[in-house]
Amino acid sequence: MRPITYRKTHRRSATTSTRIVPQRVAHVGALSIGGSSENQRLLLRLLSHLGLRKASEFPLCPEALDKILGSRPDLILLDFAERPDQAALLMSGIRRHSFVLNEIPVIAVVSRLTSRGADAVMKTGVNHVVLRPLSPATLYSRVEQAIHCPRPFVKSGGYFGPARGPMPRRPARPRQIEGDGEGVSRGKSDSSEPSDLIIATKVRPPAASTS
Repeated sequence: MRPITYRKTHRRSATTSTRIVPQRVAHVGALSIGGSSENQRLLLRLLSHLGLRKASEFPLCPEALDKILGSRPDLILLDFAERPDQAALLMSGIRRHSFVLNEIPVIAVVSRLTSRGADAVMKTGVNHVVLRPLSPATLYSRVEQAIHCPRPFVKSGGYFGPARGPMPRRPARPRQIEGDGEGVSRGKSDSSEPSDLIIATKVRPPAASTS
């Protein structure tokens, strides 16, 4: 499958492109929790379009933690828009769980975002926050970062979750997560990340000198 390139514009920069490489996320199984039926369908369709191996949904309810334990997804997309208190409670259960779940990547999905609101969501221990309506380029970028270039986890006071500092720039040596066969390798790095993630499928070596 050929890479798909989407263009996006930032406020203080010229238009840039994010290249979507389905092979980078083809091994990922995602679980979407919460949100309306329509938003769930749109999100699952988008995840499938990006090339994820599997994408399923589940309502935001007390049984959600058991569902996560049973399905062992590689990634969770958690809706904070409709019931943020319940979403925060589920995040608490995930991050306080045993090592089986406590470092699983979680992307929060919101319908509106302010600096105060983003800070409150990040304090629950999510890896990233994405704003609805979702663009393919942004969602792919966050999924790719969460799987291949995760933030190191820290414990400070009552907080346990990804370090809230500069993002890693490049993936470190992958660390295999033991599971039921559906898990993926996740690496850790402590360097910073560029604002735009552009992934190339092939890098050509420099031409040999003829002199």
